[in-house]
Amino acid sequence: MAKLDEELDRSTEEFVAHFRTTYGMKRPPIWAACEVMTFGLVSNFYRLLAVPALRQRIADTYRLDESTLTSFLHHLNTVRNTCAHHARLWNRRFTVSMRPPTTKPIDVVANFDPTLPPTLSQWQPQAPNKLYNTLVMLGHLMDVIDSTARWRHRLREMLVAQSFPVTNQMGFPADWRKRSLWQEPIAKP
Repeated sequence: MAKLDEELDRSTEEFVAHFRTTYGMKRPPIWAACEVMTFGLVSNFYRLLAVPALRQRIADTYRLDESTLTSFLHHLNTVRNTCAHHARLWNRRFTVSMRPPTTKPIDVVANFDPTLPPTLSQWQPQAPNKLYNTLVMLGHLMDVIDSTARWRHRLREMLVAQSFPVTNQMGFPADWRKRSLWQEPIAKP
């Protein structure tokens, strides 16, 4: 809460002043406070929700288990910070890893590296902590948020056009182009 208060005190957003002067609130409601939070703070607030069912209600929006979304947000914060500090991303082995989904959504599970063995509990990546699995999750989230987004297809085109093959160093499996996530989009409800 102290970090949130710091962000709110630093903020010049009109809505922060509005909630304080109009309603006498030290902090605006969470839906408004998220506007001034860092990504890391959003990740921590989600992780620290006391009731797992609340985390699951949020995760349901993205068709994920709450434990998967919790670990992915933490991992994505590391990826975001790597990008924000202009650090090398393409062949990095991340120290903060995510817990990949093992049961749902099954169309996403099948795209992780490697393809899951017959029993989902045996999932062991051949390229642990590399960028490929992060991109799979981002592709899934982009599809859920905006089914018309062509982000993953633009990414595919960019990777295929590279004169230096970077996909191996990024943890891409050899058959990645054939996997469903990297094919043309299918409209989802």
